Amino acid sequence: MTNIVIKDHPMAAFARELPALLLRYKLQVQEMETQAKMLDRKIVAEQELKKADREYSENLMHYKDAKSDMIDAKNNLRTTNDSLMKTGADMDLVNELFKTEGIGPLLALSKIKAGNYEAKAEALEKNTEIYKRKDEILKDILYDEVSKASAVLTGGDPELGKAAGGDPEVWDAEDFGYSTYQKMYDPEILNVFNQTGQVPQPFTEEQARIFKSESLKSDIARSVIESRPDLMRKNVAAFKAAELSDMLTAARIEKLGVKDTSDLAEKKALEASQYMQQRLTNAADDSGYNQYWISLEVAQNADGDYDDESVSSHTENARFLKNTIAKELAELRGMDFVENETFVELIFNEYRSIHKQAEGVYQPGIGWKSPPDFSKLEELVQTVYDNYQTKSADAKKRLDVLAKKYFGYTGMTFEEFVNKFNSHVDMNILDVFKDDLDDNNATEIYLNNILQDVEWDDNE
Repeated sequence: MTNIVIKDHPMAAFARELPALLLRYKLQVQEMETQAKMLDRKIVAEQELKKADREYSENLMHYKDAKSDMIDAKNNLRTTNDSLMKTGADMDLVNELFKTEGIGPLLALSKIKAGNYEAKAEALEKNTEIYKRKDEILKDILYDEVSKASAVLTGGDPELGKAAGGDPEVWDAEDFGYSTYQKMYDPEILNVFNQTGQVPQPFTEEQARIFKSESLKSDIARSVIESRPDLMRKNVAAFKAAELSDMLTAARIEKLGVKDTSDLAEKKALEASQYMQQRLTNAADDSGYNQYWISLEVAQNADGDYDDESVSSHTENARFLKNTIAKELAELRGMDFVENETFVELIFNEYRSIHKQAEGVYQPGIGWKSPPDFSKLEELVQTVYDNYQTKSADAKKRLDVLAKKYFGYTGMTFEEFVNKFNSHVDMNILDVFKDDLDDNNATEIYLNNILQDVEWDDNE
């Protein structure tokens, strides 16, 4: 029997295996796609994790910066608050003023979810603004209402004098009290209300807020004044004594003659001169006036003692100091600064003349050919003070800083300095008489004794 062998054609074998091959290929493609998707998801997840880490770090840094700023603002507020409390101001009224000015409570960070540094930073920034706004209001009160209240306590009304308060014929507590403050400084809307008990109509919501704010500020000034009855009594006595001393001086002039009067005037002038000389000495250092002349000497290099670099540096420094002095003095005087050499020379030379005239000219063996003259200093102080009185509380802060440089004083506002300065310009002659006083005697007893001592017959 013949065996028949049927050979399998290669194509037939391929055809049989093709479905399996296609299936494996499809599975491989799916596997590759799955791996690619997993890789993409991994990359995205890593990117999101890095972004989250970056945002977390940024938010944490933002939070730390915001916390630092908030602490600084809080400390500044505490310092200003302490200064205001020392004046005797009623802090309950101050807190009421905060509410009137629309300042809300601080945000509580404890209510924010832990780890949410972005929200915490935003809350801290809002709290920082609250602290800054409160600090700004307190500073305004210090430089405005408290400054004015202090001026009334120490000097009353310069124009009305003893007629400002209760009895127009004598100095009394009201001359240095709140009623005098109201007449001098309360805004028109409060004056109308104080006189009539009514406010202008129509009265808008904003006007009502302003009225309440001004009322609170005035009440704060009252609390400052009423917290110092001792100072009020002291000034009543001082002004009465000053008035009486004028009478005593006239009596001594007539009774004791010209020589005694001259001695008193000389002592008075010496005390005033010493005070003003010290102020100008301080100012020459504080303002850069002395340094200007030092730099100018090096810049001129008359003896050739300095190298070119030193000469150039001091030339520029002298120009800068001269320009700065002129610019700041113009600001103190309320003048617009003009950036040209003529204007700078004019302002600088006026200040120079104050220092030169205050030195005077003394010739050994002869005496004063030209005694110290402070008239130009007095004029400048008055000019600056006239400008100072027209300024807002913020502007006064700036002028306070400059005035300390150019008038050589510390530890007080410019307004306080002017009061003290004027007291030295026109010193109380009673101080000369007090040398004979027993420290245990009261001023009133002493004055009565003096009056008895200078009584004379009308026919003398």
